[in-house]
Amino acid sequence: MNVRCYSGGSVRSPWSFIYISTLLNPLTIEYLSSSSIIMSSTHIPLSSTPADYGATSEHSGLIKQHILPLLGQDQEVLRKRAYASLGGVEPKETLEHLTEKTLEIKYGFAKITASLDPLDAYLRNYEIDGRPIERFQPSWLAIQADFDNVLRHSMNTAVNDAGYVKQFIDVMVPIIKDDKIPVDSKKKLLLYYISRAEETCNDAKLMTMSLRTISQRISDTANNITRVVNIAEKKSYTTVARLVGVIKVLKLDVDKLGLLQNSIASNTLAVLDVMHRAAYSPTTDSEFYAYMAQVIVITQDSSIILLDYANKVEAGETQYDQKTPVFGPALGGLYVFCCVATRTVVDLAGAVPEDGNKIQGYQANGTLAQQWNLIPKPDGSYEITSSVDGKVFMAYAEDRNRGAISARYAPSRWVLTPVNGHYGTYVFLSRRQFALDLLGSNAANETTIMLYNKHGDSNQQWILQEVM
Repeated sequence: MNVRCYSGGSVRSPWSFIYISTLLNPLTIEYLSSSSIIMSSTHIPLSSTPADYGATSEHSGLIKQHILPLLGQDQEVLRKRAYASLGGVEPKETLEHLTEKTLEIKYGFAKITASLDPLDAYLRNYEIDGRPIERFQPSWLAIQADFDNVLRHSMNTAVNDAGYVKQFIDVMVPIIKDDKIPVDSKKKLLLYYISRAEETCNDAKLMTMSLRTISQRISDTANNITRVVNIAEKKSYTTVARLVGVIKVLKLDVDKLGLLQNSIASNTLAVLDVMHRAAYSPTTDSEFYAYMAQVIVITQDSSIILLDYANKVEAGETQYDQKTPVFGPALGGLYVFCCVATRTVVDLAGAVPEDGNKIQGYQANGTLAQQWNLIPKPDGSYEITSSVDGKVFMAYAEDRNRGAISARYAPSRWVLTPVNGHYGTYVFLSRRQFALDLLGSNAANETTIMLYNKHGDSNQQWILQEVM
């Protein structure tokens, strides 16, 4: 999918030229479209006789009163005010929250998928009632695929709606401003945009229902994992509780996404109500223009907001799809980092949690100085703190080749990449992709640990040994 932007009123599929014929008799608006999305060669009669233009001066006054003052003001302020009067929430903020939550969920799915592979491998050693335990990852991938379908539908809807809003601003607003076109004719044209708003509202409701179903399936997965592991072995798999916890957090995030989607549906219903009043109610001309003023304020810049949402989600999707999932069955907790080359471990010198204190290679002795907390962050990276006090971080002052590793009060982010897909052994990478390196593969105590160009040798490979 390529969202990016549109120019000349085109969104994804090309919109046709739209032109407004002027003071002809009969006066028509003709839409010529190569896309089935828009009315094709539809003629909407706006006037039948010159007598329809008799109230020009009165219309001109109403337009000046209700419509023209809106066009030179701060649209965002006006839009917030309009939504507040309708009992809704300004959509820019809602769509920003929707974008953020969507990308968190995308990454949540990816890291859980990576975690289920080693869990399935573990459970192959067990049977229930004489039958092998069914793998969890395939059913989880099906849930993830359904979520991706909802997300793609949401993005497509946003892009198409942006096109309709742009068309409304480019076509309908000039007609509303034209004091020579009767109100009844303007109401007839408004019916087309009402039908589109109704479609948008229905789409939002369907997506909300789909998210509820996905949320329930996620919850069922968490419960099934707990049940199967408890049956398979009385001693719980040490990282299952954390894995189940992360799945339950994802379920709550999907619920929040559903609430945001429902908020969008409510906003659309509120706008639709105003459009219905303008088109169908036996209103005075003054009331019609007052209603249309609200609709214009709400739709101004809405196409930009909708496209911004679609673009950000698309960009975030690409980022997460390309990211190597860094979580094995362990999703955070307390570990000893053991170097594959020497079997020595990462050690806080003297167990002193002071800023700048040395972090070194040392023979394993089971002390707190050699135990480290992995703290997962939303972007997939980790912060690492010493268990001596839980406050100083294993960090780098300079993210460069031969950069020193020491205890610091300011955190550094680390990305853990599994070695050859084996969850349990990792390369620790800095933001700029330098690797945590035990100098010279030296097994002696107090050996320097530093950042070094990534080469993947065993002195840059670290086994995560969970502390029970």
